[in-house]
Amino acid sequence: MLTYRSCVVGVFLNAEGHVLMGRRQDRDAWQFPQGGVELGESEEEALYREMKEEIGCSEFSILQKMPDVLSYDFPSALDRPIAKLYKGQTQRWFLCQFFPSHGPQLDQAVDEEFIETKWILPAQAIDTVVEWKKSVYQSALQHFSLLSFP
Repeated sequence: MLTYRSCVVGVFLNAEGHVLMGRRQDRDAWQFPQGGVELGESEEEALYREMKEEIGCSEFSILQKMPDVLSYDFPSALDRPIAKLYKGQTQRWFLCQFFPSHGPQLDQAVDEEFIETKWILPAQAIDTVVEWKKSVYQSALQHFSLLSFP
């Protein structure tokens, strides 16, 4: 029986209230930088390692850490290697901010997961992400008080 993969997600906030999204190189999809927690690694250690690997920068501070994890299942039609190993992902979300004069540097990234990044409004992040991740994005952004409702 397949289990959930333990992951961390970095939501980077800038001074204008925008969040950082990355466009994946393997398919036309946008997402927050994220990655798996390795055996013996704390979630914070995984966050700094994954951000260095994916966006080329580990020069940031953690503003908030969600107390609970969020989970989603991979859709049955997802034809990716990860979907054959796991049922879905369990994610710990972190609200982060780059140190002054630092930010994403894809040319410094170890992985080639993203081919570009952009700063967008938090509500746009929900519209941009694949359908099966929308509810966890909304829950996390609401937790961090980044979404406003009338």
